[in-house]
Amino acid sequence: MHIHCELVILLLAMTVHTEAIYGGREAVPHSRPYMVLLERMMPNGKTKYCSGFLLNEDFVMTAAYCEARSYNVMLGLHNVGIQNKSVTQIISTKQSFLQKRYKDENSDNQMMLLKLSSKAKFNNYVKPIALADLDDPAPKSCIVSGWGRHNTTGYMSLTLREVNVTLIQKSVCAEFYCSADEGGPVEGDGGSPLVCENGKAYGVAAFQFYIDGSRFSSYSRIPDISGSTSSLAEMKSELLTEIKDTYTRYEANLRTVQTTVDDHEERITSLEQFANVTSQELSDARAELAAIAEENKLVMPTLLPQIPKEGSTLPFLISVNDTMYGSRKYHT
Repeated sequence: MHIHCELVILLLAMTVHTEAIYGGREAVPHSRPYMVLLERMMPNGKTKYCSGFLLNEDFVMTAAYCEARSYNVMLGLHNVGIQNKSVTQIISTKQSFLQKRYKDENSDNQMMLLKLSSKAKFNNYVKPIALADLDDPAPKSCIVSGWGRHNTTGYMSLTLREVNVTLIQKSVCAEFYCSADEGGPVEGDGGSPLVCENGKAYGVAAFQFYIDGSRFSSYSRIPDISGSTSSLAEMKSELLTEIKDTYTRYEANLRTVQTTVDDHEERITSLEQFANVTSQELSDARAELAAIAEENKLVMPTLLPQIPKEGSTLPFLISVNDTMYGSRKYHT
């Protein structure tokens, strides 16, 4: 854990503002127990970071453009430089689910689910956040948090920071939430949740754009307030379909394995039957030989005799018409 902590600090110090929260203030330690620092191992071998948030003991949500080769999910974290093993949980992921309508980092469908390789353990430092749905009021005043740069140095913060943003109505923002505050997430914030008045997550920090020199931040909508279909519900449906497909493949593989097992069991049974028959035949042969010996008053040898030398006398028996003949000379 200590070595991992030092590497994270070094990498954060080398990371520019492309996954960051700009401005705002340091959050009260562990006041946002749903927050996740996502360590991303890229195909080119580099390590980058995004934010995310815990949905339940099995899943984390982040931005789709945070896609990577593999991930480590860091939970219960406030100060990256002070990681307590009894507080911080670092869990790898085993599967990712991109929103199917996602096209690129400028797309409005910026949601991705990550399946944890082991269950998160809930406590005072690690808790999931509730998601807004169609029955919740439209958001206005919200908070975005993350480990991004908070000044002009271009370096990421070692402590979790948060900033207030006000959502605006603008024609260009018809498909997603927008804010135009001076502070807020910057380029590629990386999946921070948009948490609004009722404490629920309404969106995922997506991308930034400029209009007439003014910067705007966008957030993919978790509940689609303007329609009857929830984006998250769509992802759940896709996830269910994926699970069903996986289960179907598993069942097919299980049937193949069962067939192989049945074949092996059948072969084993046949071998056992053969062994039993052979054993019985040997037993019968011994009994018959013993009966012949008894009838002719012979002593059955327990060991085979050694090969005799030339000219020696070899005792053996030849049965011809029940007449017994004795010793003869042995010649090589």
